[in-house]
Amino acid sequence: PEAIAGAGFDLQVYPNPSAGVPTVSFTASGGSVTIEVYDVLGRRIVETRSHTVPGERWTGRIDAPDLVSGTYFVRVRNERGDVETRAFSIVR
Repeated sequence: PEAIAGAGFDLQVYPNPSAGVPTVSFTASGGSVTIEVYDVLGRRIVETRSHTVPGERWTGRIDAPDLVSGTYFVRVRNERGDVETRAFSIVR
């Protein structure tokens, strides 16, 4: 799947579709990043913050085991305001 909006994070969500808890991976720009998950109605389901090191690959799991089947969007935003969004699906 293609990124909806790209800021050069090389954002990946896998497996996609997922039957469980998907993994998010991106190349960090350094500093603080916010990782958010939204449903198709634009409601924020998950928000987490992490500190990253420039150039390193950050990988983590989406901590929302109660997600029902459907399409969701993960958004990564750094402290400079760069944003990248990618769609993913949950299939139960």
